[in-house]
Amino acid sequence: MMRKGFYILIIFLAGMFVSCETRKEAIDFFNDPGAIRVDVRIKSAYTKSNPLSGMGDPLSFNSGDCVFVSSEDGTVVYQYKSGKWNPTDNYFFRWGSEGQSFHASYPATDGSDYLNFTLPSNQSTHEKLSNADYMVCNIDAIHNDGTGVLRFDMDRRMAKVVYTLSSVGESEAVKGFKINSPIGIEHGEASDETIMVTPFVVVPEGGIRGGNGTQYVALVVPSEEMTGQDQVSMVYKNSQLIFRAIPHRQAGKQYEYQIKVEGDKVTILDPVVSDWTEGTIVGGNATPNRRFHWFVKPDGTGEGTSWDDAMGPDKLRELLATAENNGDAAALYDKTQFHFAGGEYNLSDTDGAVLKIEYTGYSLPVNISWDGGYNPASTGTSLSDRNASSYQTVLSGAGSHPILQLGNQTSMSFDGLVFSDAFSSGKGAALYQAPGSSGTSEIEMVNCCFISNKGSSGSAICSNKGTISCTDCTFSNNESTGNGGAIAFAGSALTLNSCSFNNNVSGNTSHTVSDSSDGKGGAIWLHGSTAPIATLTSCVFSGNRAGVAENTDSKEYGGAIAMKTADLTAVLCEFTESKGNRGSALMMLSGGGGLFKADRCSFHDNFQYSRGVCYILSQNVAMFNQCSFYSQELRGASAVWGEQMHGGGDTGICINNCSFNSTKTSYTKQAAGLNTNGWLLLTNSTVIGKYPSNDGGVVRMGVEQSRLSMANSVVVNRSVSDVSVLQKGTSLYSGYNAAGAVNTSFTGTVVDPQLFIWSAYAGENENWKNWFTCDDLQNFTKGTISDVVTAFAAFELDVTSWKGALGGMSHVGTSFKTWLEQSTPAAYAVNQRGESRSEQFWPGAYQE
Repeated sequence: MMRKGFYILIIFLAGMFVSCETRKEAIDFFNDPGAIRVDVRIKSAYTKSNPLSGMGDPLSFNSGDCVFVSSEDGTVVYQYKSGKWNPTDNYFFRWGSEGQSFHASYPATDGSDYLNFTLPSNQSTHEKLSNADYMVCNIDAIHNDGTGVLRFDMDRRMAKVVYTLSSVGESEAVKGFKINSPIGIEHGEASDETIMVTPFVVVPEGGIRGGNGTQYVALVVPSEEMTGQDQVSMVYKNSQLIFRAIPHRQAGKQYEYQIKVEGDKVTILDPVVSDWTEGTIVGGNATPNRRFHWFVKPDGTGEGTSWDDAMGPDKLRELLATAENNGDAAALYDKTQFHFAGGEYNLSDTDGAVLKIEYTGYSLPVNISWDGGYNPASTGTSLSDRNASSYQTVLSGAGSHPILQLGNQTSMSFDGLVFSDAFSSGKGAALYQAPGSSGTSEIEMVNCCFISNKGSSGSAICSNKGTISCTDCTFSNNESTGNGGAIAFAGSALTLNSCSFNNNVSGNTSHTVSDSSDGKGGAIWLHGSTAPIATLTSCVFSGNRAGVAENTDSKEYGGAIAMKTADLTAVLCEFTESKGNRGSALMMLSGGGGLFKADRCSFHDNFQYSRGVCYILSQNVAMFNQCSFYSQELRGASAVWGEQMHGGGDTGICINNCSFNSTKTSYTKQAAGLNTNGWLLLTNSTVIGKYPSNDGGVVRMGVEQSRLSMANSVVVNRSVSDVSVLQKGTSLYSGYNAAGAVNTSFTGTVVDPQLFIWSAYAGENENWKNWFTCDDLQNFTKGTISDVVTAFAAFELDVTSWKGALGGMSHVGTSFKTWLEQSTPAAYAVNQRGESRSEQFWPGAYQE
């Protein structure tokens, strides 16, 4: 009967064989998704003793090297070849549901394992010296972390000795040099019996073997002092010379001795003791035991080896809190997982100081994961009883202190945790990613919540540098006195998948629209001199707010998102009930060289005093495809300008397959649906509303320098007598459009606005699928895809001088076309509903 464990032995014979030849093919290991893959590395930035290994290769092994991997079920030999470790026979381990201990040992020689090793007596070549480099790694209660890989970071159990000759007479030479050592390791301890080892010999350039400067190198078994044994022996001038007493030696250390040979006397000077530095490890004493799983409970008092021995918050802090010399800790906790039972945790010290984790100076980021939601009644090392909703794991700031800060060389993942009620007078109350110039940091969040955290900026997450990825995470009721109510990001890449941002607030006083003013981004503030890249997919922004003023044009801005010098793409996102007196959903700050792209997004029921749901200031480009704008509310009655979209001078706004609808009728003057003093490209879109004729209109090009390129679109006021297009600038291209009255020679067919009926799509979570349908447009010449392409070509805005995320964009129309062509078919070849357009089609986002 097979156990619930890890081990399975599989042997396949490959059919009938001739000449009594038999083979075993490891087919199932490579195709079995449950097979355990092995990664064996030396816990070091350098290679093992064998200098044939590449010094920069982190795997540190030569092709053909073998290790034993064993558990209570048996032992498998794995061989390193072509950068991978594979079983040498068709015997391999499989993952099971229970945690189990594993052991690895090198070299894979007869009679050796993770507790026993026989030292080779001949170490005279590189290869033979390498075979004396006994290493082990023990792992407790390992589970599959999702990669299917079982990683062993090997610790050396040998010591390295180097003897250098001096005072050897001219024309004389030492012969037969031997180094004594315990014969091996038995049950983890040095043997009492010893063996004389033939060492590896290094002759100095221009010298003679056995003369001055000759070095003898060997790996020996560490032990306590052995006074009754010889240390070294040699022959000099036909006499055997012996030096007594093997001194105390530690694993992972190098002992350099100078030997003076004078007549029949041998003198060995006190050794220079150091860590191995050439072709070997860097760092202190090696410890053979490594635990990859730690268990944590709110009231735990143990060491964390199991749920029955779970540690508490104090022990967790003791293990992970930044220390002055943390290189050993970095090696010990890399690739480790901390499992949290449900309950509330306070990770601060007695003074309320944040738990800071940092590994400055370590060569690689240290990978640590935390996951919560385990049943507090769990026992042993089982990870099967986990439900993040039923056993909520809360990391709390208790309303008085911050929770967690990550510094240099930290790569942490969090799954099923709640960060709640953190408070800080500074940034990142719940989670502050703050690596310095000497390191980096990576954060991955899955199924985590940030609730009611308060700070100066990015109260849920603040990042100065590094990368962040969040999936299925919730950010609710977080509040910052400055920027970024939930997230303030200045790192390199931010990725948000299926996340929700609800009722987050930035700024608690009135602010002005300036780079130095606080209050930007009710949910997210995205900025950085190196143009951070953000990707938002299937995220919902609801009820977020920038600032507190409700009824004046006090210039709070970016109710959901504010950004500068950044590249942000939003796909299938929803922006609703956001408040920002300017830019209720989005604000792009001036002079930033920012790029915003929205694909299949909806913007509805947002509130602002003026200047648009999306407020795009100078030196920014915004692109929209298959988006829907409806049911917005401008609180002002006049001088509010753009309701749906407002662009400053030196901006580029590109719109394809989008529908804009306004039902408000209380504007008295100076209001428009789409308003810009910059460049506007409008293709395959429908814009309908009720706007005053007094310096307003459905689409308003506000100054002589503004430019409009338009094709196959509908722009109509609810009354034919009102202006649909107020065009003070230049029409670059205008073809096959249906429009109401215009106050220029704009080319378009005047239509009855009552023909167009708003048809809200009822599909769940697809608010971007809203459009207008209309009755047959009489005497209207249908447009084609080539007409749209012509409009792209006419939109020759060059923004390379704006730098930031726009440094390589010399033709905005072409760049917009290229982005739309990333879809198949190209996004301009379908309607807003995603259906392919016919050879000729009616204007607008959708025509039934």
